[in-house]
Amino acid sequence: STRCQGAGAVTTTTTATNSTGITYSLDAASLTAGNSINASTGEVTYVAGWSGSTTITASAAGCNGPVTTT
Repeated sequence: STRCQGAGAVTTTTTATNSTGITYSLDAASLTAGNSINASTGEVTYVAGWSGSTTITASAAGCNGPVTTT
């Protein structure tokens, strides 16, 4: 997704068949800049001065081991 620069939040979600849970995480550059993510819901909170790309990784746990998507 694309958003204008400025403080705010965006939620990214995904689904997985036969998953026991999905955990969301951000790339290191986004975290260092002060952005944060709710690991349970995928809601990313951006700081006002952030400019650039953010990579969100979703990891689904289940019987076949963790599977990730970015």
